[in-house]
Amino acid sequence: MKISKNYISSVLAIIFVAALSVFAVAENSVIPYDYAADEPTVRVLSISGKAGEDVTIVVTIENNPGISSYGLTMLYNENKLVFISAANGDRVTDSFRFFNYPENDQAHLRSMTFTAYDVDGAVTTSGTVLFTITFKIKEGVEPGVIEGSDLRLGYFDFLDGFAVSSTEVKEFNIVQGNISIETDFVPVADITGVPATATAGTPLTLTGTVVPNNAAYKDIVWCVKDAGATGATITGNSLNTSDVGTVMVTATIENGLAIGADYVKEFTVTVNAIVLYGDINCDGRITLSDLSLFAQYFIGGYDIENRYPMIYTSGDMDHNGILDSTDLSLLTSIIVNSRPPTIDNGQLIIGRN
Repeated sequence: MKISKNYISSVLAIIFVAALSVFAVAENSVIPYDYAADEPTVRVLSISGKAGEDVTIVVTIENNPGISSYGLTMLYNENKLVFISAANGDRVTDSFRFFNYPENDQAHLRSMTFTAYDVDGAVTTSGTVLFTITFKIKEGVEPGVIEGSDLRLGYFDFLDGFAVSSTEVKEFNIVQGNISIETDFVPVADITGVPATATAGTPLTLTGTVVPNNAAYKDIVWCVKDAGATGATITGNSLNTSDVGTVMVTATIENGLAIGADYVKEFTVTVNAIVLYGDINCDGRITLSDLSLFAQYFIGGYDIENRYPMIYTSGDMDHNGILDSTDLSLLTSIIVNSRPPTIDNGQLIIGRN
């Protein structure tokens, strides 16, 4: 492509006076791989900041063979960034201009076009600043990275490169940068409210409350540290056991203490057997023998509570923590009417519909 310096200056002068229409960004302007050390390159330096803060993007030129004009366009997502200002760099003259306008086909994007001519054509060292752009990161923008379709530098389409002389235009590599949105890091102090008991054969959902509530990372990953005799396994946040005993589980929050430092806490869960309410002698059946033993308990003098210590659990037919005449009446009703057992919250229950 041949282009004269005078022609370039004339075109730019017209652009400065007339209202700009929307210009496309050349797709081949992005170099997604490492560039050769001696190739002319434009680099957008990556930066970081927090929502509500101003950040300044620096655009540099490296391995510059000497340029006399350029035209570049920066697309940015105005839902995340607010343009504040732009400034020329180390080598441009007062001919530096920039324009800010919306993209017609993408309502959330805006374009900024940067142009300069009669730039100092001397070969420069790496890192020479072409221009800078200052944005405000909008309040409420989630932590993450603004890049790609939300922040992209390309060529202004009337000039597909840099004028390195009055007769030659050379395409430079463009290395894209990004804006990392940071957040004030709040470490995890504790995990509370984790279930302490489970019933063998019944899945238990492991839950916990992360303290403080505004901790930066709060996702809990569960694992079995010591299953004991329970046969415990964990799938997701579901604890499965096959026998009674004690199981130790570990809760881990990745990056909970700091980036790269996890928060870890261990919990003990006691696994109980399924309670067959009404089975006073614990033989796995509800019979007249259970009713007789229960009656003897109320009469007294038969040492039933020591001979059959499960009576305080299996005899509590109405689940109120007290053994009384209501429990005896319910067990009698089961024996007389042969009412079938039911399952309630993982427990086998006899004595209520």
